[in-house]
Amino acid sequence: MALRYTIWESQVGVLVAADKLGDAFAVYLRDVYYPTYTRLDGLIFGVILAAARFFKPELCKRYAPPRIALPIGFALVAAALVLFSIRGPLAGTNLFLVFQAQVGSVAGFPLISIGIALILGAMLDVEHILRRWPFPGAATVATLSYSLYLTHKSVFHIDRLVFGEGNLQGGFGFAVYLATSFAAATMLWFCVERTFLLLRDRVLSPKRPLAKEGAHRF
Repeated sequence: MALRYTIWESQVGVLVAADKLGDAFAVYLRDVYYPTYTRLDGLIFGVILAAARFFKPELCKRYAPPRIALPIGFALVAAALVLFSIRGPLAGTNLFLVFQAQVGSVAGFPLISIGIALILGAMLDVEHILRRWPFPGAATVATLSYSLYLTHKSVFHIDRLVFGEGNLQGGFGFAVYLATSFAAATMLWFCVERTFLLLRDRVLSPKRPLAKEGAHRF
């Protein structure tokens, strides 16, 4: 948070004040939005959630049951959205909403990350209830979600090169983008993610004793 504040204050804000909005947006993307070291919020709270549920499940049940985690999580997400909506010196510009003013850049990211972590933890606790209302296609989207995340922007640029930016407007453009994104994600999942998950399971699976293995064969 301190690093994002410093970068916005010393680099992005100076360009915004000089009305060099295009340059400010480029610097924001390069130095604030994309670097891992300035966007560790989601990773940090995801790791904390996984570690807490795996190593200290009794504490999660005691201090973060669904009746507490869900309302707090939604409240934090709502607070983050409010901060994201404060445009400050960017108000009235036509820049993408991903370009956040300082308050959203500094405090919005951790708030939404904590909120989503709490919501996810609560939903894992009530999974036995959610199973009663299955959503068609949800499992497929969940399986491909990381591959979609990794490929969607590259697919967007390739689509514009292949079909032409002018031909990708409205519903047709959205359908093309959606289909090609899922196609690329499916290919990546089968060729990389699934392959290495199977390899991991084979390498890390416990070895059976030779005697038992021989007996099993007979």
